[in-house]
Amino acid sequence: SGNIPIKKETDVVTLTAMAIACDHETFPTTESELLEQDLMSYLPVPWRTKRSDERWASTVLASRSKVAKKSLESLQAKYIDIVRKMDLYGFCFFYVRREEHGSDMICGVNHEGLTFLNLSRQPLESYRYSDLHRWGGSSTQFWLLVSDRKASKKNKILLYTSQARDLSSLILDYAVLAADKSK
Repeated sequence: SGNIPIKKETDVVTLTAMAIACDHETFPTTESELLEQDLMSYLPVPWRTKRSDERWASTVLASRSKVAKKSLESLQAKYIDIVRKMDLYGFCFFYVRREEHGSDMICGVNHEGLTFLNLSRQPLESYRYSDLHRWGGSSTQFWLLVSDRKASKKNKILLYTSQARDLSSLILDYAVLAADKSK
């Protein structure tokens, strides 16, 4: 879906070939067959314009021999092995705004804490669960009370999102796990 940025072209090609092999009983044998199987929808959006459709088809087809005869289970396991090493693996993403009519950004939540990202998925700031003192929200707003360790004070972060309840529930689940883990 493109939520995790892929930095290396070799990973793009390998993951694309693996996904196609998982989705089809037989891997296409020609570039035109690959394009007919909607190759471009398998590529992460930021990578699609880096080559022509035909060049992508040629490059992915060259990886055919590495994936065509593998079992579905081994392809899935290898796919996860590759993706789990990427920076944003395991995050849940929520679109938020700092100001009601401001620009969108992303709040990524995982087992370590919260990370605010720009729309290109570049980290802006992060908070561990131990930095969160309180949080809450309504149907359109979400707030966090976080420790500012440098200034030895707490700051309130107000966010606007239609996903406030889901965000709050997920943070609670992870915070409880983090607290249990530290005992």
